[in-house]
Amino acid sequence: MKIKIIITFFQCVCLLFATPTFAVVSSAHEIYQQGLAAYEARDYNKATELFNIAKKGKLHNSAKEHINQLNQSIFLYAIKDNDIKTIKLLLNSGVNINSPILVNKEINPKKPLDYPIEYPNPKIPLEHAIEQENIEMVDFLLKNGAHVRGILGMSMERYICNRINKKINDYYWALHSKHDTYYNIREMYSNIKNLLNIIKLIDIHTRNNSTQLKTFITIVQKVYQNIIDKNWSEVYDLVRFSQRMKGVSLESFEEQMPKTEFNSYLIAERIGSEKYKDTFHAYFLIIYEKENVKLMKIVDATASQVGNQWNFINLD
Repeated sequence: MKIKIIITFFQCVCLLFATPTFAVVSSAHEIYQQGLAAYEARDYNKATELFNIAKKGKLHNSAKEHINQLNQSIFLYAIKDNDIKTIKLLLNSGVNINSPILVNKEINPKKPLDYPIEYPNPKIPLEHAIEQENIEMVDFLLKNGAHVRGILGMSMERYICNRINKKINDYYWALHSKHDTYYNIREMYSNIKNLLNIIKLIDIHTRNNSTQLKTFITIVQKVYQNIIDKNWSEVYDLVRFSQRMKGVSLESFEEQMPKTEFNSYLIAERIGSEKYKDTFHAYFLIIYEKENVKLMKIVDATASQVGNQWNFINLD
């Protein structure tokens, strides 16, 4: 009888200590399931909140890994939707703002993905925000510790400049593939001004205070304004011009360039940086609007010689 009482008491103690653990596991799994349902319903804010709660409980490793994948997917959608509230929740839950997002699509709420995921060039959140030219999101990410170095060793400034280059090249070739197509300056500028503003943001956040970068941005904006003031809304042809900007200030650029020619500069095609940002390159597109004139001037300017050497190209 005594032995039976001891066994019964022992079973009660085991049950007493085991029940809360079982309840926590059950509760965490239940909340995880609710999070999956919210994700499936595309309520990413609610899903993030539920996943955060579930991760604090006891979950199987497979469920935790599934949540990690879903959080990456949510990060991607939050950037697209400019959902800063959700991103704050993700960061508070421990998601690394500088980790590459390894997913490029919505994750199946029913089944985790097997790594490696098919994503050839995973990008950090800041790169995704830049690709969408979302200035508000870029600013938020930078303020919360986002790095400006690309994952392949390319500086973020150069990454953006390459995007500017691609945009203008697309316009350039589209124009020349149809000789009767008019070219709208305002449209082109509006398509790259967000990227220019993002470069300025990065410069402010990283405290680079790059003279060449500021000169580049100022010239682009000044040139555009000069064109607008003259009501040049359309142009017939474009010629590319390259300038090496190392050590070139805006003041010296303006002083040495004839005013009539300076007003004819359209926009910068690219500015990139060499190793350690020693040298900046800018490729400018030039317009020279004159009736019956097919001979266009191209200035070949370098860091030591700005605007002094003139070449002529016969466009015939």
